[in-house]
Amino acid sequence: MREYSNQQEIEKCKKWIAEWITPIKTINRKRSAYGLKHFTELLYGYVSNDSFIDAAIQLGYKYVATSEKESDFYFNMSFVKTKNYYEKINDMKKNGQLKV
Repeated sequence: MREYSNQQEIEKCKKWIAEWITPIKTINRKRSAYGLKHFTELLYGYVSNDSFIDAAIQLGYKYVATSEKESDFYFNMSFVKTKNYYEKINDMKKNGQLKV
């Protein structure tokens, strides 16, 4: 487990990944873990970048560091399900389905 991870956050991230992400064969460099964690937070509240990274790794996603620092990663993830994500979140808020 990474330094700033905790199991509760990891479980939130796993749930979000399972619902909104599809694995693909190649590494997708369009969004990093840091960017994706913000999507997760819209539904589940704060999660650390380390927790998102650990969740993806535990779910078996392949990864590559975004830089030499290795503090953020790209994964073999498709973001097709996240199309219009903000609109979906706003609709959920309006309908009382989301209270974040």
